[in-house]
Amino acid sequence: MKGVLIAALLGVWSVGAAAVEPVYDYASVGYSQADVDNSDGFQPAGFKIFASKALTDSIFLNGTFSRLSDEVEAFDLDFDEASLGFGYRYGLTRSADVYGTLSYEYVKLTAKVGSRSESIDDNGYGLTAGVRTMLTRSFELRGAVKFIDVDEGSDTGVSVAADYFFTDQLAVGAEASIGDDVNTYGVNLRYNFF
Repeated sequence: MKGVLIAALLGVWSVGAAAVEPVYDYASVGYSQADVDNSDGFQPAGFKIFASKALTDSIFLNGTFSRLSDEVEAFDLDFDEASLGFGYRYGLTRSADVYGTLSYEYVKLTAKVGSRSESIDDNGYGLTAGVRTMLTRSFELRGAVKFIDVDEGSDTGVSVAADYFFTDQLAVGAEASIGDDVNTYGVNLRYNFF
């Protein structure tokens, strides 16, 4: 029994020794679907683009844009969401960070019937606090809490995401975000810039 425990501890330590830091210079593109509460079947789906750029060892910028679409009765509905954030990271260990961001948030809903279209849009700010960790050299796990406040209201949500790296630069990932009124799920392809 002692031999098994010692082998397990050595295995954990060797994984930690081979660990790498989370990367803040990367971009991803993916597919997302939203599940909107009390929306009579409105479940838009579409693409999402994300990019992050480290400015220093501790400061980074990030931005995202998504366009999700669905048909409800005679209406074609497009939901656009954009965010531009300024963040700060703090290394807890060599392979794990905590971070926070302050962001500008923009949302737009467009309804189309035939050749006619109407849009409403709104903007505000967001606050995010999260954790990123490289569990192994090939597997990153992220979790965050985000608060968004726009003129029409506010939303608080939690998200979890994971990326699996085939190489040091290329990964596939999955993400789930659970909010007050909207839940989103997605998959993505990620590229790290070195």
